[in-house]
Amino acid sequence: MLGQLDHAAGRLDDALPNLTKAVRIIHRLRNTYEQALTLKALAEAQQAYGAHYAAHRAWQEALHLFERINNVAEAASVKRLLETPGT
Repeated sequence: MLGQLDHAAGRLDDALPNLTKAVRIIHRLRNTYEQALTLKALAEAQQAYGAHYAAHRAWQEALHLFERINNVAEAASVKRLLETPGT
């Protein structure tokens, strides 16, 4: 995904809008798993950018979606991120 590549390359000003757009597109496709993964990626980029509140909201939404589809491993991963100080 372009937004994740931007984030990995340190281009957060490009990553955030690309990931936000990806979340909207995937939401319309009704692919819950991909939507949750994309929200998780968005949250990680937001956290790196310093948008902690937005990151927390995106992780919460990703957690809800992972729990809804019973993806225990991803839900546990997001829970750990939410429990990390400063997130």
